Amino acid sequence: MNGKAVIEIKPAIFSKGEAVREMMNNPPFAHRKPIFVGDDTTDESVFNILPMLGGVGYSVERLIPGANGTFDSPSDVRCWLAHLCGRKESNWQ
Repeated sequence: MNGKAVIEIKPAIFSKGEAVREMMNNPPFAHRKPIFVGDDTTDESVFNILPMLGGVGYSVERLIPGANGTFDSPSDVRCWLAHLCGRKESNWQ
């Protein structure tokens, strides 16, 4: 399976969406809302299942169908995560 800067080899019956769905059924993730950030074609299956899980997803550098928003760059994702963690650095690497 081709992806962004990756070639993924896996059984055809599995996807990241199925993995996230399964993970959300088990502690400590059960009864929580997933937040997903992805930039790869292999992430598209997660964006498809997020509404069923009550979750939200953000794409990086391009709009992926089903994403709730898009970050301009991986650096923007890191800064957002730093902000969520209470860090004050504006350019967290």
